[in-house]
Amino acid sequence: MNNKKINAFMYLIIVVIIIGIIIYLIANVKQPYVKCNRSYTDDLGIRIDEDIITTLSSRSISSLNITKTISLPNKYNTEANRNTIIYSLNNAFEYLGDDFSIRENDNQIIVKIETNSKIPVILDNISFSYTNSLALNINTNTKSSDVFTISVGDKYSEGELMVSLKNYGYSCK
Repeated sequence: MNNKKINAFMYLIIVVIIIGIIIYLIANVKQPYVKCNRSYTDDLGIRIDEDIITTLSSRSISSLNITKTISLPNKYNTEANRNTIIYSLNNAFEYLGDDFSIRENDNQIIVKIETNSKIPVILDNISFSYTNSLALNINTNTKSSDVFTISVGDKYSEGELMVSLKNYGYSCK
């Protein structure tokens, strides 16, 4: 009887070890991702950087991590301008709910979008103009031909997504 208990115990240990190995392998399987960025400085000297990290699973986007950084030159880096920009950004991205945040850092305003929801996010949709004061222009029309939208659930392979983003001026790794 002791041999049967020892054999059953050994089988149980082997099964637990195999299950542990399977869980470890599943947890550490590297999902493909595409990392792209676009940076430019407009005529007013305002620099806009946009970094995109998309995680792909089964030939579709499973998560989006987008960081939009607006760097203001000293000429426009006033509290009034920063407050106006933050107010406009909050209004433009409120449809994302808790999937976005805005923070200030010296002369920068940083919008961080992290989502697993099937909500379209417009890329490269921020511009500035100046007449009597600094004005932030945000294109929020997802149907416009002037913008590129991306959403969790969009069907792309790594290569297809990189080509699409490169066609809109992004550089990808």
